[in-house]
Amino acid sequence: MVPRDPFYRRPIEVLSLHPDPFWGLPTSIVDWCEANYAHTPYVAEFFNTLTAVPMVAVSAWGLYLCVKYGLELRFYLCWAGIGAVGLYSLIIQGS
Repeated sequence: MVPRDPFYRRPIEVLSLHPDPFWGLPTSIVDWCEANYAHTPYVAEFFNTLTAVPMVAVSAWGLYLCVKYGLELRFYLCWAGIGAVGLYSLIIQGS
């Protein structure tokens, strides 16, 4: 049985709301959380990208505190890992 959902047949045309996205039409057949380019032609999933910013900011603050208090390498690696996840999320959700 084939679903009658319009997202099932034409995800790129239905989920890309802006007529001329800066990064080109989406190539993924799966759209996870929100419509692509709904708020701006430059950011694919605006609110998902916005929620990744605090991860990067908190990671930068944690790295600053590691330097300030001279903590062990393991703390640097933890904060750097959180920052890497945040940056990756920014890149993936934004494009």
